[in-house]
Amino acid sequence: MQHAYVTQNTPQQTNVLIYNVPLTASAQPIATLTVSKVGTSSSADCAGAGALFVMDGSGSTYAYTLPITSSPQPSFTLANNGVACALDASGNLYVTAVEGNGMFSTDTFEVYAAPVNASSSATEIIQDPATALPWMGVTTDPTGDAFMDGPNSRITEFSSRASGNKQLASFGPAQGSFGMAAGPDGNLYVAFSLSGESEIDVYNPNSGLKTKTIAIEKGLFPLYIAFDASSNMVVTAQATASQSTLLVLAPPYTAVTATIPAPSGISGIAIGQ
Repeated sequence: MQHAYVTQNTPQQTNVLIYNVPLTASAQPIATLTVSKVGTSSSADCAGAGALFVMDGSGSTYAYTLPITSSPQPSFTLANNGVACALDASGNLYVTAVEGNGMFSTDTFEVYAAPVNASSSATEIIQDPATALPWMGVTTDPTGDAFMDGPNSRITEFSSRASGNKQLASFGPAQGSFGMAAGPDGNLYVAFSLSGESEIDVYNPNSGLKTKTIAIEKGLFPLYIAFDASSNMVVTAQATASQSTLLVLAPPYTAVTATIPAPSGISGIAIGQ
């Protein structure tokens, strides 16, 4: 059985809400995992290679063995200022992070070689001092290529780790992008919100062209995206300061098929064991 792991940010701590998959309109968390006693405004997670990685937005990334058991403790912790993460099919961990402080901070794209463990450190660090806000989205495709984006940056594609993580292409809007995921159909699905417009933009990664726009209810701010084993898309969305929502879109992703009220403060989503 698969589970959805949804990060929740509160002034006091970072949680992970655990749901059974597939998600239905009446879904409720079956458990809540308290990851960190550090309050944050943003956190994210990713799952793969039998592990769940959770970023508390305050300098730590916690690794848990999947499936989650009752009252689990982290298997290990990585020290980084991670913002978002993804694993490729080989188990390499990609992390977007902000290193440094204030005017001296730098957006980085860090790669941890598989197998990731307590002694791992970033083997490649790609810097981009040009962006004013951190890269917020990262995903990988079946070939191992990695993609990242952010509110003030275009989508950037890098080759696989085996090919040196070389920058291959840049496409999409210069502003407004957030979390993204590679879909089972080979397209990139990107959460987008700017000037009151909220949508999921679909890109062909080979051409860099946007092929479709999926409308999101006005007033919702889409954040992160994940796909389950049945190819359903799940999107975390912020409605108001006190209300969050999970959106489910079944193939062929033309419209939202289920809306699930969620506790306030949800952010990232990962789907795994």
